[in-house]
Amino acid sequence: MKKLKNFIPLVCLLSTLYISCGDDVDCTETTLNAIMTEELTKISNAALDYTLDPSAANCTNYTTVLQAYVDRIAVYKDCPTVDQDSFQESLTTAQGIIDDLPC
Repeated sequence: MKKLKNFIPLVCLLSTLYISCGDDVDCTETTLNAIMTEELTKISNAALDYTLDPSAANCTNYTTVLQAYVDRIAVYKDCPTVDQDSFQESLTTAQGIIDDLPC
């Protein structure tokens, strides 16, 4: 259950994070919604798998999915109208979960 407790804040952050940015990154609402929905689905599935079966393989997969999320959204950090607080909190939460996982 502790694993899910760590996961809930990340879900909240992912679902409310709104990013708008410059010309070199596609920051349209449609694109961002698609990216966030895709990432949230991957993270949710990996978290559920790990919660139901805390095996080394599921732990590694959960870590990989979280790191992929961090890497994927990092390109939006320099967007001029990014909500820096939500953005940083989302990255910090994801990184904290990665750091707390035993694999």
